[in-house]
Amino acid sequence: MFMARAVRASRPLGRLGNVAVYWKVPELSQRARVYGDVFPDRLTRFQHSPNSPDDHLVRIGVPPNPNSWRHKLHHDAESAFWLLVWWVANAAPVGCTSEIPIDLWVPLISNTNDTRPLEIPCTSFDPAYAPLSELLDQLGQALEHDLHWATVTPYTHPEFLHEVFQRHILNFIFENRNRDFMTLAKADASRKPVNVTMTPSLATPQVDSSRSRSGGSKHSRGLTLNLRW
Repeated sequence: MFMARAVRASRPLGRLGNVAVYWKVPELSQRARVYGDVFPDRLTRFQHSPNSPDDHLVRIGVPPNPNSWRHKLHHDAESAFWLLVWWVANAAPVGCTSEIPIDLWVPLISNTNDTRPLEIPCTSFDPAYAPLSELLDQLGQALEHDLHWATVTPYTHPEFLHEVFQRHILNFIFENRNRDFMTLAKADASRKPVNVTMTPSLATPQVDSSRSRSGGSKHSRGLTLNLRW
């Protein structure tokens, strides 16, 4: 579930003729600029050309031979993103009873069609940790298009995505370091998905939905899912 999408597909992502869009490395906030004092080489290594546009556009051409495609460093950065999404989705403070929405839970655990979302609404997370959705949105935007197609520096640098992530995370930490959720203890138990029943099976993963009629109450949960493997 933490594998990069391209690694899972064993090919670069993107459709022939579509345009891939890559954004510049984010500027460091005033508070986060201490990063440049400690690692000045990284500021120059990922510096964009003067007057370069805010984005780099590339029309996707003929994909390479599948046998020549290889796992690259930026795929590891994407794996870290999915690990962070998983942590935030499962996190809740002690005594909280919020649940993971099915439209987030199912894509995260599915091992067939990869429909994991890069944009996740803050309502998918426990309210106590919902502010982290801002950071996830920033990281998800950087993953929208596969860096395989990038053609100019610094987008082609092996560590480009790592640098983008690192700066977004630093900015977020410095801007939110005094907020309660940054030091709020997480409960040992993870959040539960809404009404999920695991049904062992040798079949490929499927999702069956039915309306819950228990108790006949209009306030009872409406959706029950059976996940089959």
